[in-house]
Amino acid sequence: MKKGTKIALLIGILLLAFGLTVMQIARHRGEGFSFSVPAVSSVGTLNYDQKGYTVCTDGEESFSTNEVKELKLDWLSGSVTVERYDGKAVVVREKAAVRLEEDECLRWRLSGGTLSILPCANRVRTLPNKELTVLVPQGLTLKGVDADSTSASVRVSGLSVRDAIRADSISGSLYAEDCVCGSLSLNSTSGSQHILRADVSGNVDADSISGSFTAEDLRCGELDVDSTSGSHKISALSCGKLRLSSTSGSQRVSGLDCREADASSTSGSVHLAFAAAPASVDVETTSGSVELTFPKGTGIDLDYDRSTGSLHGDVIHGALPVEVETTSGSLTIRYQD
Repeated sequence: MKKGTKIALLIGILLLAFGLTVMQIARHRGEGFSFSVPAVSSVGTLNYDQKGYTVCTDGEESFSTNEVKELKLDWLSGSVTVERYDGKAVVVREKAAVRLEEDECLRWRLSGGTLSILPCANRVRTLPNKELTVLVPQGLTLKGVDADSTSASVRVSGLSVRDAIRADSISGSLYAEDCVCGSLSLNSTSGSQHILRADVSGNVDADSISGSFTAEDLRCGELDVDSTSGSHKISALSCGKLRLSSTSGSQRVSGLDCREADASSTSGSVHLAFAAAPASVDVETTSGSVELTFPKGTGIDLDYDRSTGSLHGDVIHGALPVEVETTSGSLTIRYQD
């Protein structure tokens, strides 16, 4: 054994012995110790390809708008915010409640117009909660945004994106606000999903396991929401087609303007309120009531199939096909001005 190693080992033994002695004295005196430990997450399975990445040791990096076309973000433990600001460069900032070691600092790589961010070095075993903020100048339209997170929320706000915004989270909420994009995809496990004031030329896909979905003032080609355990609450929606599917959770939609509406629920009620008459409606529930509200005077061709349940409200007969199938649930038809 080398001399330096022997000295280090001896110091370690002495420190351990000192600590045990202090704890023993404190125990006899009836005293205790309290430690303030910052929130950390296990990163034991982290295994990114970090070739070509640069370590950001001072907490901030800036990039020319001519260089950045896409964002690819991977993050752990904390939060991710990508938002528009009144500036001239793309800025990446990292913030933590404790001073970060170099291995705990984010890594970045700019290649072919894609700015990629990694949370830390692979060999880090635990990581303190960190806030990642990416500031995008108002005049910059990105090609795409792709964010993956674990134990971290993701918020995308005020962006103009030509192609897709995609956010994926394990144990973290997802937010998309004031965005204009080609398509929007949200995927979460144990986290809520929120869309507010978004204009999507293509489809919006939202999949969640154990998390609610809310949307307000959304315009899109098609909205497809699928959840295992979580409610759907939507207002002021304009789309070509709406498809809702849930295993356990209610579905409530108001101010709905769409051509086709398709809703299915295993255990939960379905309430659809149309601001304009659609072309077709199809609702299926196993255990849950159904309530459909149409504009005043809308005539419908109702096909109501149920094992048990009753029909409430007056039906104006017409050409609009409405199919409702329930195992155990009532159907209510309403009209409003």
